[in-house]
Amino acid sequence: MNELNSLLIEGTVVGNCGESTDLDGERSCIFIIENIRTFKRQDELVEDKCRVSVFAGGTLYSHCAEKCTVGRKVRVVGRLSQFTDGSLKIIAEHVEIRQ
Repeated sequence: MNELNSLLIEGTVVGNCGESTDLDGERSCIFIIENIRTFKRQDELVEDKCRVSVFAGGTLYSHCAEKCTVGRKVRVVGRLSQFTDGSLKIIAEHVEIRQ
């Protein structure tokens, strides 16, 4: 049985890291999104911030390289992958860019 590896995250683009090339020679646009979740703990509002790198390759490459600029709101559907150093990245399968 295959294990499920799918996620949906919304956030704001806070950084562009340029591009990367994978082992097959495919280019990926790399950008960083920040997701802020606000909730109430006892009587105070708390912000939980999360920043994650997104790799958009294949048919998403040119679209994301042009449109995923700092400050844009995005919704990313993808899967998690792990670097050799242990850090996590998102491999985008669909990117919706909002105003």
